[in-house]
Amino acid sequence: MDLAVEPAPGLGKLVPGTGSVSGYSRFAITPARCVLLLAIAVGTILRFAWLDSVPPSLNQDEVVSGYDAFSLAVTGRDHHGHPFPFAGLESFGDWASPLLTFLTAPAVGVFGLKPSVVRGMSSAVGVLLIPVMYRLGIELFQRQSLALIAACLVAVSPWHVHRSRFANPAAAVPTMVALLMLAIVWTVRRRSDKGVIAVAIIAVLAIASYPTMKLYVPLLMIAAVLIYRHAIPRFTRESIGCAILILTLFAGPIFYLSLFDPGGRARFDQISVFSRPVTASLLLHQYASYFSPRVFFISGNGHPGQTPTPPGIGIEPLSTLPLLLSGLVWLTAAVTRTSSSGARQAAMFVLSAVALYPVPAALTIQEVPHLGRGVQAIPLLALTCAVGAVAWADLVVRVRPNMRKAYLASGAVILGTMLSVELVHRYRDYFEQYPKRLSVADYFQYGLADAVGYARTHETDYDQIWITNDNQTYIYVLFFNSWSPSDVHQHLVVKRDPPHFNEVDGFGKYRFGVPPDVAPSQLSLLYSIRDRNGRTAYWISRAETTNRGRILVVSKPG
Repeated sequence: MDLAVEPAPGLGKLVPGTGSVSGYSRFAITPARCVLLLAIAVGTILRFAWLDSVPPSLNQDEVVSGYDAFSLAVTGRDHHGHPFPFAGLESFGDWASPLLTFLTAPAVGVFGLKPSVVRGMSSAVGVLLIPVMYRLGIELFQRQSLALIAACLVAVSPWHVHRSRFANPAAAVPTMVALLMLAIVWTVRRRSDKGVIAVAIIAVLAIASYPTMKLYVPLLMIAAVLIYRHAIPRFTRESIGCAILILTLFAGPIFYLSLFDPGGRARFDQISVFSRPVTASLLLHQYASYFSPRVFFISGNGHPGQTPTPPGIGIEPLSTLPLLLSGLVWLTAAVTRTSSSGARQAAMFVLSAVALYPVPAALTIQEVPHLGRGVQAIPLLALTCAVGAVAWADLVVRVRPNMRKAYLASGAVILGTMLSVELVHRYRDYFEQYPKRLSVADYFQYGLADAVGYARTHETDYDQIWITNDNQTYIYVLFFNSWSPSDVHQHLVVKRDPPHFNEVDGFGKYRFGVPPDVAPSQLSLLYSIRDRNGRTAYWISRAETTNRGRILVVSKPG
């Protein structure tokens, strides 16, 4: 089976090796380009609309990434004072991957430390995936129809839209993985020595995007070397040596921090499956869980930050399941039957990326499957579904050549209608009901930003301000006060006890925890912050004490 067959009617024929469409000027407005621009426009709206309020507020991972970006923009150091920490950000003691934070730093420096700016950068990185998927589809299979379908599917993917709006490091992973695959295939097809350098640079950035990428990227590159090994002698020794040097100089420190530094290794020690007795059946079970149809198409995994869909509904539209299965069958057949070596290699590369995607996450504990550690599947899902859609179209053309236009149009209308109905239901729920769910409000610490804002406004009226929420509350105080990073570097006192998370007991007037020697009867309620369901999220009270003077207390009910 040859994947590089004629494109669907009306979409033009690709010129081999260029990705351009014959008969059109490079800058002409073609139907395909109009579709791609429409996909980018729709994807942009879905990722930027109501960005401040969906998800309902900033999670602590978003807050620390944003404040670190602010600190980097102002001082060139993270909020702990580490200079240019490209190998990893200390964050809460988990040494978070730095790519998204570094990308956010210029935006925060120009537009200020705001939730919309922090999330805006992750959304922009998410939008970038749409044209990248288009180019990747063309470079892999030389099929413009396939490339357009892949771009459109990722543009409206509920899973990817949510991950783009949630500004934690994983937001950059789908784009970086697709960009790395694109760079590899582009380099091989054009025998470009400059492309070899680009692959090394993009690989370093991908490794710096999220902890699981420290294993997935090397595995993906090993697979690429094996699949495209006959192309390696075409590149100069100088380009290969330069690529190896780049990987050593910039990826080396990342791996050293993660594997050998006690602090940098702390998060790995916390979540590694090897921290307890391991059996082959356990590893196989965890690996297989990342291919669960139930999770992807029926119920999700139930995590409020990872599953943005209504209860009992999967993270991807059910109407895409036939396309996914067809795409997997087509790719498998292409590996074994196609007469085109380019098509065979492309199919092998995609299948290898799919087979390897769960490996890093399967070696961790906590939620299984942990969808935050499996977001590299997003571009692979879209690409495989696009392959499946084109496979069906090709089958129709072969079986009913005289009726192909009618059959293709009917199939497109039916599938488009089913998908549209699903997406309308999902996005109505996502923008209206998802922010109101209690588990979501708790996960994103709804109300804490308003509580910190109230405390900031009345700060001069009190001798101490106590905030009893114990989930890294100090970073909210720094973020929503836009606290001077230089002052933080000098005065922030952090208790470090790896592999446990860092603790901060206080900063300035602010104290974190339950105020001692203050009975509930001494507190006078001043203000309450309610969530979108009318439930009290935080109480703000005051008390007069003999040893601490006037104190303001921010507490959660119960």
